[in-house]
Amino acid sequence: MGTLEDQREQMLEWRQKGLEEALAKKNIPVYMRKPLVVYLIDGYRPGGFLAAVISNNFKEVCGRADDTNRNFLVSYAYVMVHGLPAHAQGSDERYEKWIEMGGLRGFLTVGQEGMRDQ
Repeated sequence: MGTLEDQREQMLEWRQKGLEEALAKKNIPVYMRKPLVVYLIDGYRPGGFLAAVISNNFKEVCGRADDTNRNFLVSYAYVMVHGLPAHAQGSDERYEKWIEMGGLRGFLTVGQEGMRDQ
């Protein structure tokens, strides 16, 4: 079964692969994929459009979407449901907490206690 650290790394790889598959399945533009993956895994802050997508701020999403991404709004909604954990998206508070925690890597280290208020 391996050490706890090995198990964490396996979980990170599994979630990263799942997100990458969801992004590819919905044809999310290639240049938008890495920012979502590093947000999920390490809690890195993406640009304004993706921050709005992750935070579920529809008006901000529409205002920040470029011509390419405007065509994929439904696809982004699919990715939020099927690619990111609920703790990592859906509100400004969850978005900021996920970044503060250090993404999934931090979540797996700290545990769920850090997300209880969400």
